[in-house]
Order: sequence, then C-alpha cells, then structure tokens
Amino acid sequence: MKRLGVNMAVAALVAAVALAGSGSRAFAQTPPGEEIKAAALAELKVLEGRELQFANEMPAEKYTWNPGVTLVPPVPNPQADPYGRTVADLFLHIANTNFTHAAQLGAPPAEGFNPKDYETSTTDKTRVIGELAKSFTYAENWLAKMTAEDLAKQYKIGKESMTGNAALFAWIVDLNDYTGQTIAYGRMNGIVGTGPTGFHMRKPGQ
Repeated sequence: MKRLGVNMAVAALVAAVALAGSGSRAFAQTPPGEEIKAAALAELKVLEGRELQFANEMPAEKYTWNPGVTLVPPVPNPQADPYGRTVADLFLHIANTNFTHAAQLGAPPAEGFNPKDYETSTTDKTRVIGELAKSFTYAENWLAKMTAEDLAKQYKIGKESMTGNAALFAWIVDLNDYTGQTIAYGRMNGIVGTGPTGFHMRKPGQ
C-alpha cells in the first residue's frame, strides 16, 4: 500500500509539474519557483474531494470499523489489537497530517486543533467530516500564501531538515498512501465507483 501511495504521488506531481512547464492553461500563471506548490495544491484539492466523498458515503455505524473485524477465525476484540486504524481514526489521521504539515511549513496553529489524542478523539461521523474538511481548507489556504522564497527555505520536518518543496512532496506522498487505505476500507464496506464518476454505496445486485 505504501509503494502504491508513493507511485501515485510521484505520477501526479510529475505530471502536474510537466504541465506547468509546458504552458498548460491550468498552470499558465504559475510564478517561477512555485511549480511544485501549484502541483501540490491541485493534488490536495483532488484528494480532498475523494476523502470527503468517502467520508460522506461511509455509514455512521462503520466509523468504528477496522480490518480486524474481518479476521477468520474472529479475534476477541479486534479494536484492542493492532489490526489497523478504525475508519474514524483514518480520517482524523489524514486531518492531523494536514494540520501538522502546514504548521511545519510556518502556518499559525489551527484554531481548536490539539494534536494530543486527536486521532482517537471522536467516532462521530459529522464531527469527523467537519475536521477533515477544516484540515484541507487550512492546509490549502496556507500553501496558497507560500512564495518561491518560502519554498526554497529549510524547514525542520520531524528529525530532518528539508526545503519547503521537498516537504510538500513528502506531504503529498503521505496523503496518497492514506487515500489508498481509504479506498481499500471503502471497498471492504460496499463503496464502489471510481474518482471521475464518483464513489457510492453498492446498490442491491451490483
């Protein structure tokens, strides 16, 4: 899954940067040095749409589901063992990723965001969707403000130091990995479809 996420991110950013450099109308106004930013912003919006669609389609009662419940023979308490994040945890992990990466690139703290126990703070569908949407808006708004000079600076990301452009690339790689997990969770819970045509719960007979 991680390899798939990396490949998806690499392909998306390489294609978008190529378009920016080729004079594509979508990137025609991109200032020099902001090509990676433009590509990352475009990819963030695509991923936001997919994640929010899955979050809305997933039934509320499935927000406590994780892959452990499918094991045969059944385990006594799949949520007490390391069988993967619950649906709610996965969406909140994505939100946490957006809040954290933007802050590492200099964004002011997001209002109401506390990283402590954030990812297990709720399983309520409405609240989770609200946090997910807020995180993408926060991240996109900050990224839009970053200049070529900002992107060329060095930032402390975890234990490493890297340029803003490198940090953006790592961020998109992470999000594509988690989107792959979201799609897998959706498939296992009856959500079908593809990105261009939209995702939806499987209808009887499908």
